[in-house]
Amino acid sequence: MPTKSVSLSDRKTKLLRHVGLYRVTTRPAVLASFSGYGRTALQNDIRDLRAKELLQSHVQPPGQPSLYQLTSKGATSLGLPASRGTAFGPQALLVSLAVLRFCCFGGRKRHRLEAEEVRTIIGAVSGDDTDVPDKAYCLEWPNDEKSSPKLCELYVPDVTTKVENVERHVIERVRWIQSSSVASRAAETKEYAFAVLVDTETRRQALNALLRGAIAREFPSSSLVFFVEVVGGEPPAAKGKEDAV
Repeated sequence: MPTKSVSLSDRKTKLLRHVGLYRVTTRPAVLASFSGYGRTALQNDIRDLRAKELLQSHVQPPGQPSLYQLTSKGATSLGLPASRGTAFGPQALLVSLAVLRFCCFGGRKRHRLEAEEVRTIIGAVSGDDTDVPDKAYCLEWPNDEKSSPKLCELYVPDVTTKVENVERHVIERVRWIQSSSVASRAAETKEYAFAVLVDTETRRQALNALLRGAIAREFPSSSLVFFVEVVGGEPPAAKGKEDAV
């Protein structure tokens, strides 16, 4: 349950909810997600939320933007698990940053989903609730926004994950999609996609060819939308010196 919260403006509340949804964020990601949010206003809001102990920052190596995360107090004030304010393990941080960049800098309108939202869409209906919460999903809208959004399941392999293990995971997930009446029907109508998020173009090219071939061999009649996308860092336009907060 939400705690008795500090009074916040709508803008600061939206900022906190953005951080809570993506688990971690950067200033460039916030500016890309909210129209009309200036750098100075964002700096002031971050400073205020940190002073209220609702937001914490993590300084990164030179050239990389600082990371912002909820505190446990900030998480519970939004009705989120207090664990959203605890330290990340390496893989959890890798996944959170990849999903953030995919949604905020991918060139399309995308929005990460909470586990209960995904469960409502596919988990409860398919009877496989335990398969949903530990995976990352988002909705993606077409550029014209006239068609329905599609559900994207996101997989972020560690940079050291062996190619054969990436292939094994993808095949297992595609097999689950094919076996789920809801997910398979959505895949047939191009409303379900599977994306692998990697850090370099070289890795993208290598995995794209390999995984497409493996899916075609294992599931020759599958019409699942599948792609590999690079989410290695902030876009060039978003980089720049940050004001210290």
